[in-house]
Amino acid sequence: MPEGVRLNVDDPAKITRHIKKIATYFGASKVGICKLDRRWVYSHTFPDAKKTSTGEFDKPPESTPQEIPEEFKYAIVMCFEEDYEMLRYWPSYIAAAEFSRGYSHMAFTNLLFSAFIENLGFKVIDGTTNDVAISTPMAMQAGLGELGRNGLLITPEFGPRVRISKILTDLPLVPDSPIEFGVTDFCDVCMKCAEFCPSRAISHEERTTEPQNVSNTAGGLKWPINAEQCRMYWSKKKATCGICVSVCPFNKPNTSFHRMVRWFVDHMRWGDRYYVKMDDIFGYGKRRKPDNFWEEWKPKIS
Repeated sequence: MPEGVRLNVDDPAKITRHIKKIATYFGASKVGICKLDRRWVYSHTFPDAKKTSTGEFDKPPESTPQEIPEEFKYAIVMCFEEDYEMLRYWPSYIAAAEFSRGYSHMAFTNLLFSAFIENLGFKVIDGTTNDVAISTPMAMQAGLGELGRNGLLITPEFGPRVRISKILTDLPLVPDSPIEFGVTDFCDVCMKCAEFCPSRAISHEERTTEPQNVSNTAGGLKWPINAEQCRMYWSKKKATCGICVSVCPFNKPNTSFHRMVRWFVDHMRWGDRYYVKMDDIFGYGKRRKPDNFWEEWKPKIS
């Protein structure tokens, strides 16, 4: 559109449907809309934090207050599926490569999607990575999934096997509603992510509204994650981990059989301990050694 011209949105429900289709076309696996809840917006940012070729900061980073204008009332939240087979090689650079590929897909999709909305005459703030605002609670409000014991978004289709990006906008949209499909009850009895976590960063205790440390927000009932212990483990291993994603029983291919099992998890929750036991018996979440990866790997052809 010519500069200064804005699309007349007299039917927000219609434009919301079209926007979701465009996001999917540009590469998103799931798309949801929520009103911008400013509790999740970071108070400060580091716009001048630049690194030299040696990986050092050219000057000490300085935080500045982050201000999101009041006209930005909506968030478009997107999930990007990661390959199930690749994540079975945990923890290794093979699984880490899939995490990185997810971030690359986010950046590409957000770039195209932001330009598309701007060309309609509306404003955007691109939250491609984990800056601007906290992704997981926004994705929950946008109806994309529930919060798991591992502190990650659990989606009905892919479990925690997703990367999350968002775009803040003043484009009038119709928000989605949060969903609930048995994750909390299941996580209460499962404990797999906590048991397999090498840094012991995932709680074995019941949910609480109290933060564990400065990395947690207070008030919401959840299992607080010790992010410091998690990141220290990454630093020692000099690689990403992702074990809590790979071993999660919700991390399954989105087949008709697994959709049926998810129906049981949602509608027959008294059987959660049995479902966890069956997950062990069938060997789901079991690590695959990367020694013979190049012979075993069969890339997905879309």
